[in-house]
Amino acid sequence: MNKTILSLITFTLFFIGCTGKVMVAEYYPVDKTDKSITISAGGDYFFTLFKKTLLNDGWDLQVDANSLLTQGSNASQETTIKSKTKYRLYMKWRTMPDLFGGDKVHAYQVSVVDNRTGKEVMSMSKSYSPANKVSAEDTIEEIMPWFRGLK
Repeated sequence: MNKTILSLITFTLFFIGCTGKVMVAEYYPVDKTDKSITISAGGDYFFTLFKKTLLNDGWDLQVDANSLLTQGSNASQETTIKSKTKYRLYMKWRTMPDLFGGDKVHAYQVSVVDNRTGKEVMSMSKSYSPANKVSAEDTIEEIMPWFRGLK
């Protein structure tokens, strides 16, 4: 009996320790009045749902293929990214099929860059763990508080 309880406690502590933690780092202040962001086109179910959530929260989404502008003479040239939006979203994630249906998000990385200064203003990540099996909807609810704080 004691061995069974000890095994159960050990397994539970191991399982809890394997869950990924959400890490958020804010590097620079953000302009809370400008909710425009450049994003990638297309996407799977998770990314499409994330974009819909941003739209529903009042974000202006623009798709831009990194418009590069080179100015100057041959001796002195400067290349900059020109964008109509205040921010640019860089995002990657890992999904895997769930045995009970649907895809589960196991890990993600989100980075927001100020297009005008080129500075990364925020990065957020959740590391991979076999125990991370979170629905797309729940993962978006983990990510959105930062974006919702820009109202």
